Amino acid sequence: MKTIYILFKKQLKNMLTNKQLLVMLLFSVLYPVGMKSLMPEEASHEMPPAYFIGFGVLFCVAMVGPMMMAYPLAEEKEKHTLRVLMTSGVKPVDYLLGSLLATGLVNILGCLFILVTVNATFINIFYYLVGVVFSLIPSLIYGAVIGIICKNQMSTGLLTIPFGLPLMLVPMLSSLNSTLGKINDYLFTGQLMNFLNKLMLGEQPFTVQFFLVTIVTSIVLGIVFMIFYRKNKFD
Repeated sequence: MKTIYILFKKQLKNMLTNKQLLVMLLFSVLYPVGMKSLMPEEASHEMPPAYFIGFGVLFCVAMVGPMMMAYPLAEEKEKHTLRVLMTSGVKPVDYLLGSLLATGLVNILGCLFILVTVNATFINIFYYLVGVVFSLIPSLIYGAVIGIICKNQMSTGLLTIPFGLPLMLVPMLSSLNSTLGKINDYLFTGQLMNFLNKLMLGEQPFTVQFFLVTIVTSIVLGIVFMIFYRKNKFD
């Protein structure tokens, strides 16, 4: 637990001192407001709040979270501090948990501020937080995989964006195409969008598929991260 706490503080400090990552988080918070302001006034009033909330939360989960996880990890690889942590006996699970807690906390706060920007006072905050937390877990582990694979910070952006865009765009466009709709059912971001839509309609937002997709994706990505973490130790 002590190791996890130390890593938590270290990662939190790294993120809060990285202006680029903070700007990205701020962009995700203001993204729904920007989308709403670009629409004609009549159209923006007709659109459900879930539409605008979904834009911000999806951007946060599909793009911002993974980048906030990947960039510090890639930076540690560049500076060889990750190798020092590995040789000092830091286990992959401890490193992953410490990083997840720090990055997750920052992104959860960002997702809460999204509700404020669209004035979604009617939403069930508890359900919303549970859904966001579950969706962030595979998102951040995916970011950790990107970070551990990439050799430097520049390559993390080049790899995160091509994977992050489909994770964000498929849920947004799934209602327009049946093939995308089928793919959407197996994406954790797709389950997040379905969750938000049901939550805004006052329906029961949690489904077996929501938990199954997020948990299975998290486990698979976690195993991939541990494999590359150990591989990096002996390279």
